[in-house]
This record gives sequence, structure tokens and C-alpha cells, in this order.
Amino acid sequence: MKLNKKTKMTIDTINISFANKRLSTSELLLFILTLPVLVLFIGQLVHFSGMSKRSVSKTNGLTIGSASSIQTLNPSEYDEWGSLFIGNHIYPRLLQDERSDRSIAFGKISKRSCVDTTSNRCLRERLTITISEMKSCAGIKINAKIIKKELAIILLKKNWLIPEWSFCPSNIDSEICLEVKNPDDIDRRLRSVYFRFGWSTDQPKSEIKGIAPYCFKNISYDHDGINSGTLVSAENRFPELKFISSMKSTDQVDIALYGSENLLNKTKKKLLVHTPAAYYLISSTKSINPQDLPWNFLESQNLIKTFLKSENLTIGDGDEFNNIIPKGEASFIDKSLGKNNTALTFLIPDYFHNCEILAQQLNKKWRQIGFLNAVSQCEDISKFIPERVIANTKKWDGFISPITPGGYFRNAIGLEYLSKTSNESWIRGVEKTEDYFFRLGLAQTFIVTSTRICNVLPNPMGLSDLLISDLELCN
Repeated sequence: MKLNKKTKMTIDTINISFANKRLSTSELLLFILTLPVLVLFIGQLVHFSGMSKRSVSKTNGLTIGSASSIQTLNPSEYDEWGSLFIGNHIYPRLLQDERSDRSIAFGKISKRSCVDTTSNRCLRERLTITISEMKSCAGIKINAKIIKKELAIILLKKNWLIPEWSFCPSNIDSEICLEVKNPDDIDRRLRSVYFRFGWSTDQPKSEIKGIAPYCFKNISYDHDGINSGTLVSAENRFPELKFISSMKSTDQVDIALYGSENLLNKTKKKLLVHTPAAYYLISSTKSINPQDLPWNFLESQNLIKTFLKSENLTIGDGDEFNNIIPKGEASFIDKSLGKNNTALTFLIPDYFHNCEILAQQLNKKWRQIGFLNAVSQCEDISKFIPERVIANTKKWDGFISPITPGGYFRNAIGLEYLSKTSNESWIRGVEKTEDYFFRLGLAQTFIVTSTRICNVLPNPMGLSDLLISDLELCN
């Protein structure tokens, strides 16, 4: 999922941010290799059923800030950290987290059988998922029938999650029968951050949404979506969370989900959040030849890489992870094309600190090599991507965006965003998508917090799967 831009939050007082420490490539690799062990250990200490002594308790109110208004709380559609944070707290998973019981789930796999075997390998598996009924915050019973309908919507919209799936007959009302192809990593795929359920019963403009462990109340809307609201513990066990959409250093928030240097002051700090993510340069398949686009030239990319490193946004190229985080091939040696009058627009996320400086450097560089009408500018990509790239109705040329995977299985980033077969791909209509993207570096993600929060406990998906119980107070 992509990162968003303008977040604003207000409840009692707790803020989140990234730490100053930058990880080396070797440190990052060590962290990734040891993370499952860490999560297993931490899962025994901190989860919704019992927080550690230093974790946020129900007596602490928090204000959560996001980069922009929440456009949707439908997991088949949302794709940024603000929506994910709220969704993680109000809609239970399909299956329990396999590493700990840090979250609530509707179902469990009660039976599995192979229906197609070749050479001692299962090619197609049948899963029986038993669903426990829950009641929504609006008093609606959420049963297996509703879960099955929502599961179909998610799988059809996000066709990259579980290819060639099908429902199979079940005679028990509380069960869902699902057949899947090549089931080697199906348990991980079924725990994608998008598999949250119970959302279809919420009305579009309702003032209360959710199921558990929180109810989302006092919701306020603007022309972009939800701009504020309050997360209230369904059983009064957890702290009240106030959500706002803003990106100002003067906002009295405890957690700013989109870390930016310009949010820091004497009362705020940044905390590193280990999130699998990378910054990408994306070009449109409807623009000119990717080999002739100025941002795909090596010198321009080196300029961008230098900027990202200087702003502590990246921690290395990530070539060690090419098999799980695709690199792309849209990087070409600079060449002179003479005077080029083609109108081109290249977008930089406007939440970057010193974004305008990078835009000016690129524009100067491009004028020097003959691109008279190529313009680099700062813009809210959290709105641009769904409105222009996903909708695919208006012309666009290129942009920079961080991308996080929708699940902790191999090549989740490539399958969702960079594949010619994905319904949600940013690169469409070509056989070789690699010519239209290039990885600029591994992202170093952080959040900005108040001084009351000292640490963020790790999980494999980082900010994409952040829960309030992952926070540790300083006292």
C-alpha cells in the first residue's frame, strides 16, 4: 500500500514518530531475519487481551493524526495508513494472527484437505473456515453469510491476493468452504491487511461504524471523506482514540502516522517503525517512451536518491531483496535529445520535507538537457493516485511514491502494484512492466509522537498493521 500525506489527530495526548537512527543494510537484513522470533516473543507480552505495564492503558486518551481525510473504510478499496489504522481497530480479521493473539478474528481454519495432488505436492487445497458470529456497534449480527459476501468482494477486487480461488459447498451455516490453487503460502495470504470484515453493514454516512475492539463514533465528513472521529473501546477496555486529519507541527497529536521532519518541535520526536517499504519511481504507459523521460535518466535518479538519503527517507538501494521487492528497469543513461517541447509533469509527494528544493533541482537539470516543458512539482499523491492512476481516466506522466506490501508473502509489492495482471496495478497495457518502474531505495518509515510515547513494538507489516497495543509509554 502507498503512504499518505496530510495527517491530523486529536484526543487526549499521545503522538508517534520515527527515531533518528538510520539502519545500515546489514542491520536491516538482520532485523528482517530475526523479526518473526521477536514478534512471537512480543506477542506473549502485548496484545489486546492483556497489555504490558508500559503499554497504553484505558486511562490514556490519544490523538491520532493522518495526512489527509479518510476516503473509504472499505478494505477492498482503502490503501493508505490512515484508513488501515482505523480499519485495524474496528474490523476483525478473518483469521487470528499466526504469531500471537494481538488481534481479534472472526474465523479459524477447522479443516483442510488436498483436492489435486501431483508428484507428492498439493496443487489445490480445500479449506473449511468456521466463523464465530459477532454484533456490530450498530447492533447488526455479522455472520458467515456476510463474511462470505465480503470475502468475495475483496478477492474479486484484489485478484492478486489469491489467484484462481473458488467457493465450495458447505452444509453448515457457520462455515465457509474455500478452494485455492498452489496453497504453499495460503496461510500468510489469508492474513493480508485487507482481510478485515463486517464493513458492508455500515452505512456510508453513518455516525457510528465498526465491530471490535473499537467503535468509530462522532464521525465528521468533509468533501474528501472522514476528517475526524473518535474510536471508543467496545468494552471500555482500551484508551479512547481521537482521529483528525492534519499535517501541522502545531497540531496537538500523540501520533502522526505520516512522519515528516517539518512536524518536529520541542514537544515532538520521531520513532522508527520497521515497515517493509520501498520508494518507487513510476512512469505512465500512456506517456512518451520511458527511455526518453527525463526522470528515468541516471543523473536525475541519482539526484533523487541523494535527496531521499539526505532526508533520512531511505536506508540503501535494497539490491539484496530484489527477489521480494522488485527493482525494475526504468533507469537509462543520460542522452541529449535536443530541444524537447513535450509537456510532461512529474509529481513528488508534498509531505516530503524540502520537497520544493528537489523539484527546483530537477527542473533546472531538465532545462539543461533540453526538456523545456517538463515540470517537477509537489502534490498530494494520496489523492492523485486513486483519482488519476487507479481510475486511469486522465493523463499523467510520472511520480514518486513509497509502497508497502499488502501481506507478508513473497513479492506482494510486485503482485499488487507492478503486475500486468493485477486489477490494482499502477502499470497497465504493456507486457513488460519493468520498463515503467524503478526502485529508488528501501524506505525508512517513522512516525512523529509526543514525548509520552517511547517505543513502537515491531510487527512484520509495520505501520500497515499498527495496533494501539503496539505502543509503549515512557512511564
